[in-house]
Amino acid sequence: MSCKDVSDVCPRFFLVYRANSKASRPANLSLHVYVPSFGEWASSSQVRTTTLPKSLPAGLRFVSVDGLPALFQFPPDMAPLPMPPNQLNSQFLVRTYENDWKDISH
Repeated sequence: MSCKDVSDVCPRFFLVYRANSKASRPANLSLHVYVPSFGEWASSSQVRTTTLPKSLPAGLRFVSVDGLPALFQFPPDMAPLPMPPNQLNSQFLVRTYENDWKDISH
């Protein structure tokens, strides 16, 4: 399993990471959640199956079986865009990260 979390500050960085995950293992789940103190966060995970669990461990406070599907549904403004996977000879991930941050870091 491989995970990568990114904020809504660098959304294209997440899309490149998701392309990397899908290129190496097609069974891939991407989810997002709004964290009030941080904003929108997304994660892409390589998995053995894309079937959601029918039950969760007892005592969880912030997630339920009924709420799981919403984690994997992205709104239209967060829809996937075609992005190439990062390769050592392209460094697309590094350039994407730098481009996304240049507007806010200067």
